[in-house]
Amino acid sequence: MILRRVTDHVKTQNWFAVGIDFLIVVAGVYIGIYLGDIQTERQHARETGQALLALESEMRSDVDRLDEIIALQTLKAADQHRIIEILGATNVETEELNRLLEIMVGANDTFFPNRSAYRALQTGGHLAALPDEALRIQITRLFERQYLRQDFNSVAYDEQVFTFSSTILAETWDRVGWKLMTSRADSAVILRNGVLVVRDQGDFYLNFLTGTIRPEIIRTLDMIDTYQQRNGP
Repeated sequence: MILRRVTDHVKTQNWFAVGIDFLIVVAGVYIGIYLGDIQTERQHARETGQALLALESEMRSDVDRLDEIIALQTLKAADQHRIIEILGATNVETEELNRLLEIMVGANDTFFPNRSAYRALQTGGHLAALPDEALRIQITRLFERQYLRQDFNSVAYDEQVFTFSSTILAETWDRVGWKLMTSRADSAVILRNGVLVVRDQGDFYLNFLTGTIRPEIIRTLDMIDTYQQRNGP
């Protein structure tokens, strides 16, 4: 339609009308590009919101798991304190001690957070494009700094328990006969010192989970909630 009009105006040499037609074409192209950009921005904003929802869901699941681990590590810490108390007594309660030692070197529940939603947020370009700078910095700080420290501490504590089980416990405690090894007179002292080391590492790990990791996760979740309330999911 517009092309035919331009052709007719050129044939009649109506240059003013040709100029108007040209402006109409340029304006139409500009408006089309503008509307396309708006649509793209809206689509990207929706995708960012969906990515944040996935991240929030994953992090809330992590909080539930973290609370379970904190509860288990709290019980384990109490058991370790009891072991130290038993080994420091004149008469060692071997039955209770054996039970507590078995628990101590059993499954050592440590926390390793999920990262799949965070990686999707990164690779999709949604994290870099997040308009809330404070939220963007907080998410990055949690996953790229605090979680790296968390992984290191979890591995260190796991290794400490494994080393205790495979060396000190194996050399000082008869797990079949429920008694201290008689080959060394200082077995009780060595075993107690070994438990002290594990307990100190466990206390540090538990304090790190409760004093650093959990508060940082909750802070990040609160900031995500605030962002979603302002901008929608």
